[in-house]
Amino acid sequence: MMDHIALVREVGERFRNPAFVKETVLDPLNVNPDPLYELHPPYWSDLALAAGFPGVIVLLSQLDKLFPDERWDEAVHAHVMKVKETLESSSSGWLPSSIFSGLAGICFSLQEASREGTRYQKFITTLNTILSDRLKKHYLEPLSETLKHAQSPSPVFYELIQGISGVGLYCLRNLHHPIFFDMTQQIIALLIALMQPKHIAGAEVPGWYVPPEHLFTDQDKASYPKGNFNLGLSHGITGVVAFLSVALENEIVAEGQVEAIQQGVAWIQKHRRLHTDRFFWPSFISLDEEIGGSHLPSAPGRDAWCYGTPSVSRSLYLAGKALQDDALKNYALESYHSIFLSSPAEWNIPSPTMCHGLGGLLMMTHLMAHESGSLLLQEQTHRLEGMIIDCYRPEYPFGFVDLEPQKSGGHAKIHKAGLLEGAAGVLLALLSTQSPSSTSWRLPFLVCNR
Repeated sequence: MMDHIALVREVGERFRNPAFVKETVLDPLNVNPDPLYELHPPYWSDLALAAGFPGVIVLLSQLDKLFPDERWDEAVHAHVMKVKETLESSSSGWLPSSIFSGLAGICFSLQEASREGTRYQKFITTLNTILSDRLKKHYLEPLSETLKHAQSPSPVFYELIQGISGVGLYCLRNLHHPIFFDMTQQIIALLIALMQPKHIAGAEVPGWYVPPEHLFTDQDKASYPKGNFNLGLSHGITGVVAFLSVALENEIVAEGQVEAIQQGVAWIQKHRRLHTDRFFWPSFISLDEEIGGSHLPSAPGRDAWCYGTPSVSRSLYLAGKALQDDALKNYALESYHSIFLSSPAEWNIPSPTMCHGLGGLLMMTHLMAHESGSLLLQEQTHRLEGMIIDCYRPEYPFGFVDLEPQKSGGHAKIHKAGLLEGAAGVLLALLSTQSPSSTSWRLPFLVCNR
């Protein structure tokens, strides 16, 4: 097996030139001609942590921490300047506050690049001020107003990818700033309010009910005409429970927070299912299922970071740690172990990437193995490392590709550079299992407390 660190350094060299990175991803031939899904995030967005310069900055910053004499900081700086130029050359008024596509992600990447707070401080301070103003105006105030009138908000206000659960992670990292400490308290209070029960169709249901008008795709609206409950870490209640748990473990406690975590945990546990000999969670629960208390026949979907048993189990484990509940931790570990009773083909994650691929599974399996001491998960960590390295091809511009599903049933090989679906995330997943010091990059994924 190729040495992990050597592979990451070799492929990392290809990220030094920001123009090459962007041009490669935006090549007109680098497209999926027959995409299965109607909505898909852009392959490249200059200011997005998910798929732009900030995500590459995070990768290069980790290499700079490990190899400070190899001039990785110069590569970092080249990408930082691209972020600065983009912000200055266009109106940034459209930018959201979110962690994966907005200001919080940019700020996070700059902190990663700052060499322990010795660089880019004026830039970070300026963006922090803008972030705090926009977070209040565009997220906290409208969400508060919606909840005050007992309405169901769109998940974009509270979920991890686009909402305050993600921005809250950046706030948690900066609690030494009074404004972010206050923002964290407001975010927690709103998430607790979100979880209060609502009356829908004559029945009391959990507060995270998503009405049909707030579902993301036409396919979702057709499948769930009465709305649903989202179990994803990326877009659903699992991310909210994980954030409240991480905040609690960081000793940020609000009235009703423990009860909200317990309420979310109990609901998630209620919807665990058994297929042959393994446990799983569906991605969505319909309103009829929730009210009727019955489960429609289903089988495991994908075992990924965004949705599926790995991230749900990991979130429950975080809740168990925060609540000091060993029984819950054991329940989560049992659920996680059952993933590996299936074959890799049944995981439905052919790509090596973070969001819905092997990289995300490796990241979470490594954490679960380290914290639980599970020998099985230690073995599976090594297995996953090997599977990802087997995906490496030196002729690919970034060493790895994302395999996008097609309507025909096949997959298109797409060259992506970013943190969420691109090679930067793959390299970081490999790097962090070999180097304990290379871990801070995981913060936006909401899989650990710091």
